[in-house]
Amino acid sequence: NHGALIADGEPSAVRNDPAVIDAYLGHDEDD
Repeated sequence: NHGALIADGEPSAVRNDPAVIDAYLGHDEDD
């Protein structure tokens, strides 16, 4: 994400944000 802000808000909401999950954990090639 090249340093761009991808989520903002309550920690519980940020942890569940699909963009955050993808940025930190990656995604399956099948998606």
